[in-house]
Amino acid sequence: MSDILIRNGVHEDAPSLREIARMAYQHYTSRMGREPAPMHANFAAHLNDDTVFVMQQNGLGPCGYAVMIADNHGWLLDNIAIAPAAQGQGYGGQLLAHCEAFLRAQGVGVYSLYTNEAMHENINWYRARGFRETSRRTENGFHRVYMEKSLN
Repeated sequence: MSDILIRNGVHEDAPSLREIARMAYQHYTSRMGREPAPMHANFAAHLNDDTVFVMQQNGLGPCGYAVMIADNHGWLLDNIAIAPAAQGQGYGGQLLAHCEAFLRAQGVGVYSLYTNEAMHENINWYRARGFRETSRRTENGFHRVYMEKSLN
């Protein structure tokens, strides 16, 4: 694998994160009949209010990111994406492992996420990494699959 760096996001990353989201999620638009929610994320707000990790490859600009949100219900992996040119190299798994190390350091035992039911590749990817489905709901017109993972 190439040299990678995972760091905390900074406000200057917002345009790069928007572009990664656009590239990583645009192919789902036809399958879903609309643009996926991550394509409309407010990255400036996430960088200000949430925990954002940015992945850089070979000292270049960002090639991936993860957004973690803490609320009264616990921690949510709100969004994780790898630019298509960097996919298939294990970077998503490394980024997820980084998020989980962060959560363990916070004393978190379980965290959750949701994805769209049309993103069956993502559902399978998460299952292969220890997530289990907890529910399915339609919210804001999106058919979401909720999952959680125990870190114990």
